[in-house]
Amino acid sequence: PILAALFLKTLIENKESVLNKIKVFYIVTGVFFGFLLLMLSFSDSFFNFFPTGQGTLTAEYLEQAQPDMPPQQKMQTLSFYNNDYYPLLKKVRVSIFQADVWKSILLILATGLLILGYLKNRVNITILSIGIGVMILADMWAVNTGYINSDDFENSRFWEETNAGETPFAIFSGDEFIFNNETANRPELLEKIKQKIDSEKELSEEGLSKREIDNIRFGVLNLNSNFRVFSVSNPFNESRTSYFYKSLGGYHGAKLKRYQELIDSCFSRNNDKVLDMLNAKYIVQYKYNTDTREQSNTLAQERKSALGNAWFVNNVKVVENADEEIEALKIENGFNPSETAIVDQRYRELLDFKEGDKDLEATIEMKNYKPNHLIYVSRNSNASIAVFSEIFYDKGWQAYIDDEPVLHFRVDYVLRGLSVPSGDHKIEFKYSVNSYKISNIISPIGFLIILSLLVFALYKDLKGNKETLQL
Repeated sequence: PILAALFLKTLIENKESVLNKIKVFYIVTGVFFGFLLLMLSFSDSFFNFFPTGQGTLTAEYLEQAQPDMPPQQKMQTLSFYNNDYYPLLKKVRVSIFQADVWKSILLILATGLLILGYLKNRVNITILSIGIGVMILADMWAVNTGYINSDDFENSRFWEETNAGETPFAIFSGDEFIFNNETANRPELLEKIKQKIDSEKELSEEGLSKREIDNIRFGVLNLNSNFRVFSVSNPFNESRTSYFYKSLGGYHGAKLKRYQELIDSCFSRNNDKVLDMLNAKYIVQYKYNTDTREQSNTLAQERKSALGNAWFVNNVKVVENADEEIEALKIENGFNPSETAIVDQRYRELLDFKEGDKDLEATIEMKNYKPNHLIYVSRNSNASIAVFSEIFYDKGWQAYIDDEPVLHFRVDYVLRGLSVPSGDHKIEFKYSVNSYKISNIISPIGFLIILSLLVFALYKDLKGNKETLQL
């Protein structure tokens, strides 16, 4: 883009120098055009369309990922992925790639014709500038709206996925168990669901399908509850659980290192105590239908031992480093998150409580949840250590007690801890980074400056053309 801008600057300021090298312009444009045609014709030769190690499913990988899968089902799975799924996925990716190549060809063709028209005095500088500006705006607009949009302002949702209305997953019996269990004593939640369904029906011309209604039911449940669900069916390589619930799993190629270490050392060893501290209220498992080659059912189990969103502990165990901290989380080492918090010695000075003096009547409850703003209320007769079932990340998160900023610390290797004084308090965690605030100020100012310069340049150009005509 910088080289392109420099070329346009030279073109506008010294048209004759470009005209004298018109053959170079033809050659460069032709080379780019030809290269794009090659990519269009021989896409498979340029790219694999799969990351390294993907594109085929091996028996060894399937054995490692699903050791309990019956042999016949493994053969069907291998056949499906290698003969149907991956070839079809490659075709889809090739078609997306070729569509982008066609778009690039059209942009190069249109830009080349504009520049050539300017060089041959068929197009003036105003049309050239507006034409290139419109193409840049259209290209960026199409790309950006493919990721985010601002269609829904009614619920203060300033962006949503463009495919948010799609319903990729069906509801299974285990999901109904979770739904009924969570709404049994919450008539206000059922009323919210009814209102949402009624409003969506009014907006829909064709009515709502069962899957769309299910989407609304579980969407409202997710927005108005704060328990978590853990899938034992390949939890960190599936997305279904995260679609319906706040999940402990889901796939991400770059997890927080500490969470990955927790996965490797505790999840893989079926550490129930770690599931308790992460507020895993339900465990789900998906069955596989060999006929339809789809997940067909959910087995759901409620975990009464989940500790909730926050709790007070009676004791603190101070350790020397991260190795000792994660080692202390193991069940064989007596880890009990409801009674004891594991704290690195670097946070020792932030501990303000009397060990063994826990108020048995003390309460702490989450009142409001947003991804960047959490609100709790607490009541305790003695100063205590509170543990919050949220990932500790101090680069932006700030804790407040009764609107006064306070320091919080890491406990249990990944969670947040806070010394809470006696009495009734409002506790908040807010996420904010200065770089984001500054960029929010600079960005609109920069946009206004650029827009003003563009308007001024067009004004000067039009004024210059008018004076030339008068002469």
